Amino acid sequence: MGAATFYIATASRPELNHKIDLMIGLAPVASMAHFNSPVKALAPHVDAIQFFLRSTRTRAFLAKENWSRRFQKSLCQHTFKTIQLCQNVIFYITGTGSENFNSSVLSVIEGHFPGGTSVNTLAQFAQGYNTGKREGEQFRAYDHGPSENLRRYGISRPPSYNLSLVTAPVYLFWGPGDLLASPKDIEWLSKQLGNLQSSVRIDWPEFNHLDFLWGVNSNRLLYDPLIALLPTP
Repeated sequence: MGAATFYIATASRPELNHKIDLMIGLAPVASMAHFNSPVKALAPHVDAIQFFLRSTRTRAFLAKENWSRRFQKSLCQHTFKTIQLCQNVIFYITGTGSENFNSSVLSVIEGHFPGGTSVNTLAQFAQGYNTGKREGEQFRAYDHGPSENLRRYGISRPPSYNLSLVTAPVYLFWGPGDLLASPKDIEWLSKQLGNLQSSVRIDWPEFNHLDFLWGVNSNRLLYDPLIALLPTP
């Protein structure tokens, strides 16, 4: 989500680009057309889910202190079998587990994953998947519905962000086993950006979305080459 926010900001306000020495996107998401996590089954029902959450005055989805997080915390720290169950659920959402995953830090991961987000942010990503499946790769503004879109954007459909206006130097790092930031969507993104320096495939076949933070070999596979890119202070 951080990478998407960067693209929105620099495409919408191009004057920001010259203030940025370097942007490094880790598992960056823009197009969602090839999003491949099983949770994509919920995307076609986003309007109903959003209506329900709003009707219950829910503004944050999977917030850190709601009942689902308390249940998750209790379950994932109970027995070996339930710990394994939680591990498999995480792999199911983010990408296949591998030797790069350190099971001993599962309780730490559980404390941060999923991190929660606003209902509207969740809806925008679901909209991106639904539109991408119908019309191909794109990165659009939030869809408020035809009348509100017309008021906000001047057109009935949300506009696409012009990613060629992102002229700050960008490096992309992505994992071939990532179900959330699909390699195909990142390939599309790399062709849209105005100043892409490099798109780096991490050299581990099952490197998934969580390996960027928790992978055993992430120092060697990711952080060392990333640090080498940072400009000298």
